[in-house]
Amino acid sequence: MNMSHERTELAYSALTASNYAVALSEFSALATEGSSYAWHCLGWMHQHAAGTAKDFAKAEACYRKAIALGDPDTNFHLARLLVEEQRHQEAFAYFLAEGDRGHPSSIYWTGRCYLRGEGVEKDVGKAKLYLERAADKGHLYARRDCSLAKMRGTFGKRDLLNGVIGWISIFFSLIRLAVSDPYSELLY
Repeated sequence: MNMSHERTELAYSALTASNYAVALSEFSALATEGSSYAWHCLGWMHQHAAGTAKDFAKAEACYRKAIALGDPDTNFHLARLLVEEQRHQEAFAYFLAEGDRGHPSSIYWTGRCYLRGEGVEKDVGKAKLYLERAADKGHLYARRDCSLAKMRGTFGKRDLLNGVIGWISIFFSLIRLAVSDPYSELLY
C-alpha cells in the first residue's frame, strides 16, 4: 500500500469516526497534492458542517475541483448540493450525466426530477423509465416511489395490492441496509 493510499484511509476512517479535525487536516493535505477524492470529501464536509462551518460555496468549489481532477462520482454530490440551493436545472444536468454512467442514486434523482418537474419539464413517462431503472438497480427510494406510483395510479392503472406488497418489502430492505451499510449509495 502506498503512502497516499494509507493517508486516504486514515482520513476516511477519521471522517467516519467523527474525528473531523484529523479528517479535515489529512484531506486538506491530500487535496493540495491533487487528490480528487480528497477534494470530494472536503466538499462533503463543508456541505454537511462536518468539522467545519456549513459553507455551500466552499463545498461547491471543492466538488468542482474533484470533478475537474476526474472524479465522476462527485457529480451526484454536487447535484444534491445544487438541489439544496434550489438550482434545480443545474442539478438535473449533473444527475442526468451521472445517471447515464449507471449511478443508481443519480438515475433515481433524474426520475424524481421528471416526476416533479424540477429543473426539467415534468414528464411522467420519463419519470417512470428512470425510477424503474433505479429500482431495478436496488435503489430503495426508487422502489418506494414506484410502489407509491402503483398505489396512486401515477404511471397508469392503480395497483393497490402490488403497491402495498412492494412497500412492505421496501420497509424490511431499508432496515436491513441501514443496519449493514448506512452509507450505501442505495439510500440517497
